[in-house]
Amino acid sequence: MRKLGISIYPEHSTPEKDLAYMELVSKYGFSRIFTCLLSVEESKEDLIENFTSFIKKAHDLGFEVAVDTNIDVFNKLGARADDISVFAKMGVDIIRLDWPLSDRENILITNNPYNITVEFNASSDMALDLLIKKGANRNQMSTCHNFYPQEYTGLSKERFDYFTQKYYDMALDVHAFISSNNDNTFGPWPVFKGLCTLEDHRHKDIGYQLRYLIADRRIKDVIIGNSFASESELKQLSEVDLSIPSLKIEEISDIMEVEREILYDFVHADRIDSSEYFIRSSISRAFGKDKDGNVIAGFYAGRTHAIVEAEDCLLGVEENREILDIVKRFMKEMKIEPYDELSHKGLVRHVLIRKGFKTDEIMVCLVINGNKLPSKERLVEMLTGGDGVKGMTSISYSVNQEKTNVIMGKEIVNLYGPGYIRTLYGPGYGSCMGVLRAGKDGLLE
Repeated sequence: MRKLGISIYPEHSTPEKDLAYMELVSKYGFSRIFTCLLSVEESKEDLIENFTSFIKKAHDLGFEVAVDTNIDVFNKLGARADDISVFAKMGVDIIRLDWPLSDRENILITNNPYNITVEFNASSDMALDLLIKKGANRNQMSTCHNFYPQEYTGLSKERFDYFTQKYYDMALDVHAFISSNNDNTFGPWPVFKGLCTLEDHRHKDIGYQLRYLIADRRIKDVIIGNSFASESELKQLSEVDLSIPSLKIEEISDIMEVEREILYDFVHADRIDSSEYFIRSSISRAFGKDKDGNVIAGFYAGRTHAIVEAEDCLLGVEENREILDIVKRFMKEMKIEPYDELSHKGLVRHVLIRKGFKTDEIMVCLVINGNKLPSKERLVEMLTGGDGVKGMTSISYSVNQEKTNVIMGKEIVNLYGPGYIRTLYGPGYGSCMGVLRAGKDGLLE
């Protein structure tokens, strides 16, 4: 389960401020704390005493604590790869190695008897897979990216992807930092430009930074690198669903009510052939009746059996409205009833429309609550005749008599054409001819 974390630097704050921040953050569901021992200048005795007290308070509030270390910190505390008891006595949950030890020492420390996780620097190119083969304990290993205090020192997306994929492919957890934009934040050192992993995130809205890393899907825990984040930022992050990618929606000023309903009241699914530039939600049109008994086409409102009328869509092909108008006229002319989810009566459930771009071939498939489509010849005539749809190539219907929200049935009956349309794939659409055919899982086989 993904966790949200904060960073606290006791040497630059006071115990009272740190405790107040931890208490505030715990109310918003944060459960991880990062702190740094690299910048601590106090004596060994004072360091152990102060951080032991700090970690105990963190544990009492339900946090796990990671401490950033290197060989100099080990030497100062009298720790060795085969003896990290000083960290165990302090209550440390995770030892982050800002720079790795020798291979032998890395293997030894990951096999520590205290169940302390050893976190390697994910912003470096390490052969952790070889360490595991040589005996390192995968169950006590994870990775965490660096944060970067100065502008243009953060990772580019290309470097971030390279490092992240490397350790993700090893089945190791990969964590990363985002940055607060609050005034007067600080880190282990005097820094005022934020503390994020990705350079592109610097000065960006903190909610955007979190949603970006969640959408990446490879990043597990997300930690605010600088201190102290504002309460509004903490609240904003707490309201983000950590389990799935999500978007912040900014409505245009003249949005229509039907557009708002489609936006918020439907479960949208991106297409497998999605663009790099926008999310294309793909959904079939359902049929029903309005309050006056007229046949309408649209989408089911979220978590309801009610249909919101919407015959046109900016993401659909321009022939959609024409096809839907024809299907509605056909149903009215032949006295065919639309399907009602509550009573399980009526015939026409959905219509699915696909167009082969570059070939201009169009395919229509009606999903019906019955074994046969009455007057099917008339439907074919209306769709293909003189007043029909240009490019109409294939017409079929799918039999689905189940009480289900699954769209397509198991039986497909072809009414007109070859039962498929052609489309083109590949660079410039010139490298491969493909076929779209009506199937039980939709109009794609």
